[in-house]
Amino acid sequence: MNDDLSGPVLLVCADEARAVRWMDRLHRAGRVVVGPAPTASLALTLAMQAAPAAALLVGPNAGRRTNEELAGELQRLWGVPCYTPALPPEGQAAGEPGLPVVRFPAEGPDLAAA
Repeated sequence: MNDDLSGPVLLVCADEARAVRWMDRLHRAGRVVVGPAPTASLALTLAMQAAPAAALLVGPNAGRRTNEELAGELQRLWGVPCYTPALPPEGQAAGEPGLPVVRFPAEGPDLAAA
């Protein structure tokens, strides 16, 4: 998992304010961000075009698919590993059922540190 977040990261987040916070956090850590994609459909389209190294699914998406279904499709179609943050920056409950958790340190570029 340590290399997953070293390439482009597909950000899937339906909440615009949360997406902006995560984009800022990823950019400050030196990551290239693809998205944000508010729906699974857009996330799949962006993944096809941008070939991200990993996807970060923050909160429920606004589409018909669940994040777990989206993660399965991203992995099946393009081998994109999907993660959910352990602790969102706004301090809400952590994790998305069925997805691996990635921990984000407050400082530093290693976003895949466990």
